[in-house]
Amino acid sequence: DDDDDDNDDDDEEKEEEGRLRIALSRDFANVLGLTESELSSKPADLSPSGQFLTALARGCALSSLPSLLLNGGGGGTTAAEQGVQYPILLLDEMF
Repeated sequence: DDDDDDNDDDDEEKEEEGRLRIALSRDFANVLGLTESELSSKPADLSPSGQFLTALARGCALSSLPSLLLNGGGGGTTAAEQGVQYPILLLDEMF
C-alpha cells in the first residue's frame, strides 16, 4: 500500500509539472507575440525570427520551471499565487 501511495504521489507531481510546463510555455509565447500557428509549426517552417522566438520561449520556460516546482511543491501554493520570475534574457528581448 505504501508503494501505491508513493506511485500516486509521483503521478500527481508529474501531472503538476506537465501543467506548469504548458502554462509557462504559453505565457512566454504570449509575451513574445508568438501565434498558435507558429507554436504548432516545425522549426524548419518558421522564419529565422520565429525560430529564435520559439527557442527563447522554450528556454525561458525550462529555466523557470525548476524554481516553481521547488517553491510550490507540496505547499499548496500555485504558480498563479506566487508569480513567475522571468529570466533576464526575456526582459532583454522585450525592451
